[in-house]
Amino acid sequence: MKIGITGNNGFIGYHLSNSITYFKEDWSVIPFNKNLFSHQKNFLLLLVNVMLLVHLAGVNRADSDEEVYETNINA
Repeated sequence: MKIGITGNNGFIGYHLSNSITYFKEDWSVIPFNKNLFSHQKNFLLLLVNVMLLVHLAGVNRADSDEEVYETNINA
């Protein structure tokens, strides 16, 4: 099974990717690059190749609460 993970460089995404890689030999992790979110066509092409998408990408630190909110909503 191919699994896509957004936020795979963050704490939870990193550990989830490693756990899947080490414990599920028949599963493969497809990492999502931050740039894919700004190119809808590339994002959709990647999505059709995964069976499961785990969305963990987001901002948790910024100069203001509004920036955190807006960035996460727009992603």
